Amino acid sequence: MKSDIPLTPEQRVFAAEHHGLVFAFLQKNRLDEAEYYDVVIFGYLRAVARYFTEPALREFTFGTIAWQAMRGELSNHRRKQEYRLNDDDVVSICFPADDEEEDEDEPQDRGHNLIMAQMQGDLLLYDLARMVSQRQMNVVRMKSDGYNVRDIARRQKLPAEQIRFLLDEACALLKGLCYE
Repeated sequence: MKSDIPLTPEQRVFAAEHHGLVFAFLQKNRLDEAEYYDVVIFGYLRAVARYFTEPALREFTFGTIAWQAMRGELSNHRRKQEYRLNDDDVVSICFPADDEEEDEDEPQDRGHNLIMAQMQGDLLLYDLARMVSQRQMNVVRMKSDGYNVRDIARRQKLPAEQIRFLLDEACALLKGLCYE
């Protein structure tokens, strides 16, 4: 989990002393503090921990390391946002029964349908996780987070062809689960 970045007491003091870098980064990049603070702070905290545990980083200023880490978090966030589905892109796997009428005009029903679709998707992923290896499930999760095959291959240290194979296999398993 991203929020699990344990800092030693010394690192906490250091992080507090340099916390202004976060606000300087937000201001320089013209980012709304309310919207982006939670995005970049994890990169900042990870930079603090790395600065203390990786001596090679000490040849650079902490500001350089922190800005690079915050830039990376911002880039990851934007990539996820770019690939995130909006409400109009969600396809429900639920079909109304023959005797039910679907009421498209009720926003309350549409919200309920979106929640149900999300829950069904989560259940399908849970079932898939029981059928595939941990590595294959990591690949599926990364793909669902918006990473492309090349990025997944680089992060998993696998050839792109193997990533495609793992995704195709997972897709076939998911289709099988859908048609059960």
